[in-house]
Amino acid sequence: MRQFYKCKYFKIQELVDKETYQKYGEGAWMHFNPIALKTLDGIREYFGKSITVNNWDTGGNMDSRGFRSPNDNTGSRWGFHPKGNAFDFSVEGMTADSVRAEIIKHQNEPPFDEITALEINVTWAHIDFRNIDCDKIYLFKG
Repeated sequence: MRQFYKCKYFKIQELVDKETYQKYGEGAWMHFNPIALKTLDGIREYFGKSITVNNWDTGGNMDSRGFRSPNDNTGSRWGFHPKGNAFDFSVEGMTADSVRAEIIKHQNEPPFDEITALEINVTWAHIDFRNIDCDKIYLFKG
């Protein structure tokens, strides 16, 4: 059976840029890896706190921390955001370092066990779901 997943804790506007939302509306869910979406919901449940990916829809300035359209110049064209396989996010009341530490500490347990890469030395949490052969989360500098 084919897998479709729509987040329990996030509206699509929080996960895509404005251009993508204007073009696809609710259909923009199709741009994501279902495992990435389930993991993001699982992270929200794990921490029990508000998580911010994008906030452009509520007047904020963040619009490229989830899926990025082909016209978005943020980050790498060959990165995982344009493939629906990455999220940058902030957890309410937590530093990015403390979020990363918790993910690394529990990387072989749900909801973190599907994450394959984690960016370090940035002020936000970045997770992605690249297809790599590794037994632990790959840590990289952007």
